[in-house]
Amino acid sequence: MWPDAAGLPPRSPGRLPETPTSTCRSSTSPRGTGPVSGHRRGPDGGRLLSYEAARRLVHLPTCRWGLENRVAESVERLRERAATTDVVFLDHTTNGDVDDRSVPLSHAALLRLYIRGERPCEGEGVGPAVGPA
Repeated sequence: MWPDAAGLPPRSPGRLPETPTSTCRSSTSPRGTGPVSGHRRGPDGGRLLSYEAARRLVHLPTCRWGLENRVAESVERLRERAATTDVVFLDHTTNGDVDDRSVPLSHAALLRLYIRGERPCEGEGVGPAVGPA
């Protein structure tokens, strides 16, 4: 998912293509062409990334960008509320471990980490990074 031209995430070109360029297609999609081949690093990415690399180089930075640029006020209100009471996030899974590829990442778990000032390491390296970038 790429935001519109009002604010672009890191590494995206100044102009987005009018049609999706992803090679990721569900085998259950009407346009599906079989199993997923991989993920590209942005619309003009030349090489396919591994699943783990795509999590670190595409998914995590895009989620963080959305939290910081689209819903920052809501995140701050959640952070304030979480300081005084329990806040419950619902999601299909609870996986906040980027290295656990057995289940999809949980957006609720990522949001919880972000609100607590923790976040998974983005980029090629491994290990935790602390706080918002």
